[in-house]
Parts: sequence; C-alpha cells; structure tokens
Amino acid sequence: MYDELNKYKQTGHFFLKPTEALTKVCNAPADKGGVYIIFALKNGRIELVKIGCSNLGEDIKEQIIKEQLFLKSMFRQERIEALDIYWYITQTDKSIDNPSTVMGKVIKTHKAIYGNEPRWNKFR
Repeated sequence: MYDELNKYKQTGHFFLKPTEALTKVCNAPADKGGVYIIFALKNGRIELVKIGCSNLGEDIKEQIIKEQLFLKSMFRQERIEALDIYWYITQTDKSIDNPSTVMGKVIKTHKAIYGNEPRWNKFR
C-alpha cells in the first residue's frame, strides 16, 4: 500500500459494519503502538478516508476504539456500508518507530499522490 509501512511485519485488518461494536471487531493488539488506515466502502467504491496513529507509548487498539463515536457518526452522515481498518505495529520490543512520525510520512506520500490528505484527517 504505502512503502513506509512495508517494513512492519505485525499487521492486520478488520471490517466494521454500522451495526457492529468496534470493541468487538477490533483485532489490533492492546499492548503496542502503531498506525492505522481507514477505508470506507460505499456504493461499490473504496476510499481511503483517514490515516491515524496511537501516541508514543500508547496502544493502537485503544486509539482505534477511541474513534468509535466519530466512526458511528460518519456511518450515518455518509451512508457508508462498511469500514475496512488496517493497522501496523511500529513499536515492538526490537524497534521503536514513533507512530506519529510514521503517520506523517504516510500522509506526506498520500498528499504527493492525491494532492491532499485523507478527508477525515481534517476532523482530528
């Protein structure tokens, strides 16, 4: 997806539907930090809508779950069918890449390709 994320081996993703609880479907680890990317699925189209991260020293699962109210609101406003959320662990026992730095690199690449940052990033 983005070259900046290729080096991270601990990664995964999950789908979230409007009727599901994020706390139930989120499969990100609860003890490591990282970056997440949210794709919206609507009318047969897929759009990258947000790039986010945990703070240094915080876990990515907690950060993703903090998005629950915002995501539920966006489901209603935009009539989204599902979200596909990818996560990448940047803080492991062997290396610590600051999630904010990695996120900044990914957003910079996104801007270079598309001319702007993902549209939900403006809500942060």
